[in-house]
Amino acid sequence: MTLKQIYIVKGKTGTLRDLANYFGVVSGDVACCRVRKHGWSIEDAVTKPQERFVKTYTAFGKTGNLKLLVEQFSSVSEVTVRARLKYGWYLEKALITPKLEGKDLTMKVCNKCKQSVPIALKICYCGSEFK
Repeated sequence: MTLKQIYIVKGKTGTLRDLANYFGVVSGDVACCRVRKHGWSIEDAVTKPQERFVKTYTAFGKTGNLKLLVEQFSSVSEVTVRARLKYGWYLEKALITPKLEGKDLTMKVCNKCKQSVPIALKICYCGSEFK
């Protein structure tokens, strides 16, 4: 039988999971991981919120998250821009290229980088032009 260790944080007594649930900032699993794997103090583990990682991008001299850049520069959705980035588009091109539909989606293989690119773009993601 294992005894659960009891802690006191800011006047509240309980196990690590109980304290995490009481303060409601992080889950019990996160608090346990912070203490056991990362050596955090009990108080910090149950009271400090998780930091949210937000990737920043720079386009046209402006830096910000993708949502902000899409609002400033794009006529297409953030989902479309993310998909374009996933397929290797340069950020600026992904932001300013209008949505392609129908016959605009006919693809051609670039001779230089061997990527499939919509003919309507007239230029590959690598920068080479189509003839």
